[in-house]
Amino acid sequence: MCQPRLRQCSVQAGWAKFIALSSAIQPFAGLVCALFAFIGTGIAFFKKGRYFKILVILFAGLYVSQAALEVKEGRFLIPLYPFYALFIPIALSSIATKLRLKRVQ
Repeated sequence: MCQPRLRQCSVQAGWAKFIALSSAIQPFAGLVCALFAFIGTGIAFFKKGRYFKILVILFAGLYVSQAALEVKEGRFLIPLYPFYALFIPIALSSIATKLRLKRVQ
């Protein structure tokens, strides 16, 4: 699964560079996404309606259970990507709005 289908030297070298770059970027990209997701959850919980509060509670419950499963099982079983896809744009749009308002004043 982790090998390219072609066995040519140039393809293998390119694949190795891609894997090295991906391994170097992944911790930072994941940290940035998690940071924006948590900012978005705070904004959604305190400034949005009841629907978003329920989603934040679901996200928090699933996040804690996923962390517990990772510790116990060594892998995660609950995909949280839809929540990240919801809360990261909330954070980014709120930050952009605040920056736009500061620029106008």
